[in-house]
Amino acid sequence: MKKVFALIIALLLAPLAGLRAADMAFTLPHELTLRKTSDGRRIFYSPVKETEKLRGEVLGEGKNLTLAQANELLQKCQGELSEVLIEFADAGPRQLVINGMDAGFNGRVARIFTDRTFNEIYADDGISYEIRKRSPDKFDSTETRLTANESLKIQSLKIYRLKSIWTKQDINL
Repeated sequence: MKKVFALIIALLLAPLAGLRAADMAFTLPHELTLRKTSDGRRIFYSPVKETEKLRGEVLGEGKNLTLAQANELLQKCQGELSEVLIEFADAGPRQLVINGMDAGFNGRVARIFTDRTFNEIYADDGISYEIRKRSPDKFDSTETRLTANESLKIQSLKIYRLKSIWTKQDINL
C-alpha cells in the first residue's frame, strides 16, 4: 500500500428548506491511499484516524443478524448523528436509508457517517466513497431502514453516537 499524501475536505452546498446556516457543510477529512487491485491501481478513501475520537456511546451492536434484527438496531440511529459499521455475508447492492437520507452502496462492508445534512459512505475498505445529501422535502425525516430479501445475512452491525466537533470553547469565541 502506498500512501498518497493528500488531505481531502470538500465544501458541499446543501440548500435545506430555506435554512441559510445549513446551506453549506464540509465533508470529513479523509486520507487517500493508492493500492493494487485486480483491475489495476485504484485510489482508496478512508476517514482520518482522528474521526474515531468523535465516537460517543455505542447505540447498538450485533452479529449474525437477520434483516428484521438489523432493522431493529438501525432504529437507534433515528435523529442521531451516527457512525454505522455494517458487514454482510456477501457483496452486492445495498438499499439503506438513515435519517431520511440514502445510504445505499454496492459492496460487502461499509462505514457510514450521518450528519444532519448528508451521509458519507465508505464501502469495501474505501474503494468506493459517496456523499448523499438530504433532500429539502425530507428535512425532518428520521426514516431508517435496510431493504432486502428476508434471507439476507448481516454478519455484524455496530452503531456509534457521534459527538459534536464543536467544543464549548469554539462556541464561546
